[in-house]
Amino acid sequence: MCLVYLVIVEWTWGIEIPWTTEVGSRLRIFHGTGIVVNGGAKLGNDVTLHQGVCIGARSSEGGSPIIGNGVHLGAGSMILGAISVGDNGRIGAGAVVLADVPPGKAAVGNPARIL
Repeated sequence: MCLVYLVIVEWTWGIEIPWTTEVGSRLRIFHGTGIVVNGGAKLGNDVTLHQGVCIGARSSEGGSPIIGNGVHLGAGSMILGAISVGDNGRIGAGAVVLADVPPGKAAVGNPARIL
């Protein structure tokens, strides 16, 4: 079964979400190519991922992000380290988020700033 998952999801569609990742209900993936999620990450309900999103640790010893409910991650955005993105947060395309994003706020830019 693991090989089937690896071939279909990772190789064919380019989406890497390990089985150890905690994923809430109704995860939406648009244009899924190039999505990478760390096995220790937690994704809430109603999260939306666009192409090229990376959710991961900043180092091998670092923690993984926690993504709240209703969060929208734009194309090419990166959420890195032991940080959290609050419920209903918005991450702009190409943003590199290295610090917490409060609930209901947007983060844009590289490095990301809160709007």
